[in-house]
Amino acid sequence: MSSAGHIIDMINRAKQNEALKRNRRERTQRVLKAYRNEIRSYKNNKGCHEEISEVDLLRIKESIRKTIEKERRHQIFQTVVLLMSILGCLIYLVIKFLPVFKSLWF
Repeated sequence: MSSAGHIIDMINRAKQNEALKRNRRERTQRVLKAYRNEIRSYKNNKGCHEEISEVDLLRIKESIRKTIEKERRHQIFQTVVLLMSILGCLIYLVIKFLPVFKSLWF
């Protein structure tokens, strides 16, 4: 009699596990279906883009090149300003504290 409770508990856990497996399979199928629909819609819309002429393509490429060059010049300018600021701070500190160090060394 004492083991009947354990057996019933095992049967209930087996039923619950089956329900969990079924729910997981259904959820997986829903997700896969959604992904398939997205892929299908992407493939269907792939050919809907308009063609770009050679002149427009060259114009777009040149615009991108100019933008990249402008950003590069701006980054170089920022780097130079930062280095000059650090150098200025170092020069200031050397001038200010050099007499103190000379008195300690000599």
